[in-house]
Amino acid sequence: MIILLFLLPITDSIAPADPVAGDGRWRIGLLIENRFLLKELSGSKLSLYGRGFRFLVSGFGLGPLQIYQLRIAYSFSLIEPLDLGYGIATHLYRFDDGNSHLGLGIDLGLGYTDELITVRLSSLDLNRPRLTPIDEIRPGYHLKLRVGKNPQFHFKLTHRTNFSIYSGFTLSLPPPLSLSLGFNTEPRELSFGFSIITRPEIYYTGSIHSTLGLSHQIGIRI
Repeated sequence: MIILLFLLPITDSIAPADPVAGDGRWRIGLLIENRFLLKELSGSKLSLYGRGFRFLVSGFGLGPLQIYQLRIAYSFSLIEPLDLGYGIATHLYRFDDGNSHLGLGIDLGLGYTDELITVRLSSLDLNRPRLTPIDEIRPGYHLKLRVGKNPQFHFKLTHRTNFSIYSGFTLSLPPPLSLSLGFNTEPRELSFGFSIITRPEIYYTGSIHSTLGLSHQIGIRI
């Protein structure tokens, strides 16, 4: 089932960065995204996760800056139904002028899961002010809440330089189709998407910004 999240909805379904792992099955996901139809704001993510382990490789362009990341995390049951996760992340920043910067980040996460409710509290790159040359890139703090089955409601609170909120829902239609709709506050965007749960699973989401226009995300998971 598609999971709605800040920026574009399917990131954590296909290429999760949260150090708290989900189910025990091994999964492989490939995600391709483009922001506002600008080739300079494009990227991709490749993930492998299962049995508490999580590996994520990603690359994304921010105009004159290219950011590459490798994240490795492990989670385990602390006290049922609580999970604790921790990980490290290697960041490579490359600028058009040929300069580059390499840094190491630290991730922590705490999760609660039962039949109807999932809660994730995480911090990505706790030491980020020391590992990046860009003042605007700060540690990311995330609170995620998922409630219900069909429809399934999603809420995410994120803080970097400012607080941002994402809320939305997913509606499962007759198999293999699911539809989703959501809204986030920074940037202010309406998100919509669908998933086809076959082998492989296929996901698409789009986001609409009133000024900057469309963003797209396509994912495949097996």
